[in-house]
Amino acid sequence: MVRASIRQHRHQNVPMEGRAILANFDAASGQLVVRASTQGVNTTRQMLAEQLRMPLDRVRVVAEDVGGSFGLKFGASREEVACCAASRALGRPVRWVEDRWENLTVSGQAREESFEVEAAVTAAGRILALRVEMVIDSGAYPGFAPGVVDIVREMIPGPYRVEALSFTGSGVVTNKASYVAYRGPWAAETFVRERMIDLVAQELGITASEVRLRNLAVRDEPPLRMVTGPSLAGITARESLLRAAEIVNLSGFREQQVRLREEGRYLGIGFATYIEPAPGPRQEGGEENTEQVRVELDQDGSLLVHTAQMPHGQGHRTTLAQVAADEFGVRLEQVRVVVGDTQRTPSGFGTGGSRFAAMAGGAALHGARRLRGKVLEAAAQILDLAPPELDISGGELVGPGVPGGRLPLAELIDRIDLAARSGRLPPGTDADLTATADFDGGESGWSGGTHCCVVEVDAVTGLVRILRYLVVEDCGDMINPAVVEGQIRGGIAQGVGAVLLERSAYDPQGQYLSATLMDYLLPTALDVPHIEIEHLSPVRLDPDVNFRGVGEGGMIAAPPTICNAIADALSPFGARVLEQHLPPTRILELIGAIPT
Repeated sequence: MVRASIRQHRHQNVPMEGRAILANFDAASGQLVVRASTQGVNTTRQMLAEQLRMPLDRVRVVAEDVGGSFGLKFGASREEVACCAASRALGRPVRWVEDRWENLTVSGQAREESFEVEAAVTAAGRILALRVEMVIDSGAYPGFAPGVVDIVREMIPGPYRVEALSFTGSGVVTNKASYVAYRGPWAAETFVRERMIDLVAQELGITASEVRLRNLAVRDEPPLRMVTGPSLAGITARESLLRAAEIVNLSGFREQQVRLREEGRYLGIGFATYIEPAPGPRQEGGEENTEQVRVELDQDGSLLVHTAQMPHGQGHRTTLAQVAADEFGVRLEQVRVVVGDTQRTPSGFGTGGSRFAAMAGGAALHGARRLRGKVLEAAAQILDLAPPELDISGGELVGPGVPGGRLPLAELIDRIDLAARSGRLPPGTDADLTATADFDGGESGWSGGTHCCVVEVDAVTGLVRILRYLVVEDCGDMINPAVVEGQIRGGIAQGVGAVLLERSAYDPQGQYLSATLMDYLLPTALDVPHIEIEHLSPVRLDPDVNFRGVGEGGMIAAPPTICNAIADALSPFGARVLEQHLPPTRILELIGAIPT
């Protein structure tokens, strides 16, 4: 039995743009129009209507460009509700823009969890069972914290063949800022599990990579599910670990590590293997969870794609336009993605939980396919042709029976409208050039992979330098590789900050100590290493939609990867790393250079 007390410290989102709202209540119409910085206009509208006891149809929420969120801007905060209430009471617009002090102090904080963990293991390193007791500091209000406990419980086995699990979770209420979602809010499960695997390896005298290989699920071999229930179909976790070890030349690194230790230099290597719900496999008996997209053909032949997703730095407009353009048959510049207005976009959850690629992308694909079929059917009726003889390519109707061989969509739309108005379309022909599709992610399953980090720790100063960072990942078919890799790198940058710099610190009396960016330290370009990324060939599970979310994996996997590397570098000192925040002072405490 291997036991450990592991904790993850409190840190927070710190988007470039804080929260902001402009509320304008019109007493004559009873309409409240809200412009907000939000991840989801529908969720914000729902919460405002409930809190203000207003009919839903009397509340309109609009969001334009949003300068980041990372989970902070879901729904409506206390301050935002107060602004709307004030506008209604005063009969005039009320605006509030959060400053950085307010953002750091009260907007919300995340990640403060502690774990008591026991792993039942064999002498060969097989993990038979886990016993986990989790305590989460939810701050001054319960808020989001209870849901995090549930996700951590379900996800803690990860891609490993853990046969039994005992899990208890509890929350404590303190006078700290409210607990909020932060990029991969369930990330504690990966941190605890991957740190625990290294501790098991240390206890048994086996390499950490070997312990992982002996426990990782093998695709298409039983068990095909986590002990908590979710399917493990299609995962490539084992392949990602083997490939990462090959790329970094693990045996060669160990030889270099020994040689440099003789010179007084302390290098370490760390791995973390994870899976990310993106949105995850379908759960039997689970709640229906879908994303809706509405696609329509505008009069000028352009394609309008309406979505409840709210981009705030992820490239949603580009990637959704790519999916719709490819499926319908228009040029990318002929697609306009409509977001951020409850009067124009379909109902939906908004952006979060790595749901965009599979769910919104899948809905856009099926919606564009459905609309394409309607357009071809109507065109066939007008031209007296069979639909298989027609195609849409480059924004034009093409086919051997088309006059001149090509017909611009704008002209085709005029002809369809004219035929519909004059009654020349046969009964049953659908001339409404819009289509709506709901999609639940299909069989898209998991994103995931292995991160590997090489660090050097200065035993005199306690400074950690990241020498190499590698990601071997599988997110299915990539819609846009540049966007995928940007998401991975952004998450890793936040993970670097979480381990080496960032901490939402309080003194014993509850006074907040990190209320400025001189006290709450963020990583800069000088702190983030060059990041190598290799993509595995995906296992295709769904007949149509095999792109999966990738927004949270970098932030989920980077902290345990970096901490495992630091622990490996500090092994000559007998240091036992059981926390995530490892600034220079803590490094020096761990090696005994300064007293704790």
